[in-house]
Amino acid sequence: MEESVFIKSSVQFVIHEDLSVNEEGKFESIFIELVGQNTVLGKVYRIPGTTIRSFMEQYEHIVKSVVVESKSVIIGSDQNIDLFNLDSHS
Repeated sequence: MEESVFIKSSVQFVIHEDLSVNEEGKFESIFIELVGQNTVLGKVYRIPGTTIRSFMEQYEHIVKSVVVESKSVIIGSDQNIDLFNLDSHS
């Protein structure tokens, strides 16, 4: 599966290849920069059954990379983490 973002056709954007990750069966993300708006928009997905540790390591790497750009950042995510039962995850 690959992540996707639906953008209105009149909105100009550039895909951030350095932040967009597709590790089959482990982690997926897509990030775009909205041209002329100084904004980075991203989506992150934790595939069920993967370890929280590996997910958080990849997520942290992405956040650290995007923060240094000094732009507004919006990240949506589907983490598949039961916060009431953290011990149940791999």
